Amino acid sequence: MRKPLLLGLLLLSTTASAATWEYASFVIWNAKSGEKVFFWNTPDETGKAKRTQGDKLEAISTGSGCNVKPQGQKVMNERDLFQCFGARGWELVTTDSESLSAVTVKTYWFKRAGK
Repeated sequence: MRKPLLLGLLLLSTTASAATWEYASFVIWNAKSGEKVFFWNTPDETGKAKRTQGDKLEAISTGSGCNVKPQGQKVMNERDLFQCFGARGWELVTTDSESLSAVTVKTYWFKRAGK
C-alpha cells in the first residue's frame, strides 16, 4: 500500500512543479571597424520569434518595451537595459562570447516564467 501511495505523491509533485519558460537573447556585434549592432530576440505574444535590432541601445529599449531613459548620463548603457529586462521578469541565465576575424559577438541568454 505504501509503494503506490509514494509513487502517486512523487508523480503529483513532479507535474505540479513543471514550469514553462520563455527564452530571449541579447546580442552585441562589435566590428573591428568600431561599428556596433545590437539584437534583442524574444518570443512575441503568439510565441513566434521576434527580433529587434539597431545600432543604438535606445532602439533595443524601445523595441523590447522597456523605454529606458539613462539615469545621470547622456548615453544609455547595457546596465540600464539589463535592469529593465529584470524588471520585466527576465533573468540572466548565461553569457557567451566569440571572436571572429572581423567581429566579436557577445550573447546574453535570459529566461522568464511563461505566460
